[in-house]
Amino acid sequence: MKLLHGAVAAASGTLWFASGAGAQPSFWSFGERTGVYGLTPDGESLLLYDNGRVFRAHVATHATQLVSPFVPFFNSGAMSADLSTWLGDVPYDPLNAGPARWRAQTGYQLLIQDAGYAAAASFDGNVIGGALFRPLGPVAFRWTPTTGVVELPNLTPAAGATVNGSVAHQVSRDGSTIAGYTEVLTPGRFDRVPTVWRNGTPQALPIPPAANLAFTARLSADGQRIVGATAPNSSIGNEPVARMLFWDAAGQYEIVTLPTGWRNIEILGGTADLSTVVGTLISASENRGFLWRRDLGFVLADDLLATIGVTRPDWEFNDIRSISDDGRTIVGTARLVIGNPFQEYIGWVAQIPSPGAAALLTLAGLWTARRRRSAAGAPNQSPEA
Repeated sequence: MKLLHGAVAAASGTLWFASGAGAQPSFWSFGERTGVYGLTPDGESLLLYDNGRVFRAHVATHATQLVSPFVPFFNSGAMSADLSTWLGDVPYDPLNAGPARWRAQTGYQLLIQDAGYAAAASFDGNVIGGALFRPLGPVAFRWTPTTGVVELPNLTPAAGATVNGSVAHQVSRDGSTIAGYTEVLTPGRFDRVPTVWRNGTPQALPIPPAANLAFTARLSADGQRIVGATAPNSSIGNEPVARMLFWDAAGQYEIVTLPTGWRNIEILGGTADLSTVVGTLISASENRGFLWRRDLGFVLADDLLATIGVTRPDWEFNDIRSISDDGRTIVGTARLVIGNPFQEYIGWVAQIPSPGAAALLTLAGLWTARRRRSAAGAPNQSPEA
């Protein structure tokens, strides 16, 4: 079975493919065992993993440049929005690894000779958040070239409670805001409290009363808006299904319920103002990429791509990993499930026309008509306040 055809010659090899019979010029994939790590906010270029190498690929021209002959970090896909800086940890002695950043021009830079990892960065990679490992638990930190690593202060716990640790895993593009979580212990209870640090001051973000585990997933470019989610089936809370949350600058939240049949959510990207969010919806039997917008609710990647003529019944579109700020370019991962015993993963990129009224009606109609084998439902059009 021929999996891909219509290859487009690239500057450093044939990496771009128009995929499937009747393929649209606005949809390309990159072959088996490839992955897409990120997309620049302007939608012009992405980082592509291919056979152990990392390329920067340009959407308009299909030109590719080799960034690295190897993946810099094995356990981290975190990077700056301009795709210049990778984050993770590197060994500094035989037993320990410390937080580090990697750039093609400079290679690895150990941020501090202390056990921990780097998890998120500002647009240009010059403000970094992460965690250091301590005997009593992790400690969130902020790093800049001028200040070095600065540990972030803990929340003040309520009477009878103890802070067990904190982690910083999101940084706004402008570097003004860091988000993560704080682990809080009370007798017979463990809470993971979403936390935001502005000007170095920690603020606990409220969550629904039934939830005790929640996380922040993305910050708006200016750090004023945050999206995250509660976790399903926690040992203390009684929520069997996750819920997506948005927090405003004052820390107030609104709830967006998941479509019927979907149990959990992984938020992977969003536009600068978080008016559009992308990621993965998870049911008991499958994962599917999604796009969420208030006027559309949740739209599966399969349905979104169908509006530009892309239908691939032999693929599962498992995620949408990133989206450009204008909402027109998306990247993600698919899994080939027919004619492939190894079910290889494939990176892809698509350009979606600016949706007019007809397109919105089409997407809404797709949800109304959909009858998925294990998870069907309509988006929540009216999030609770």
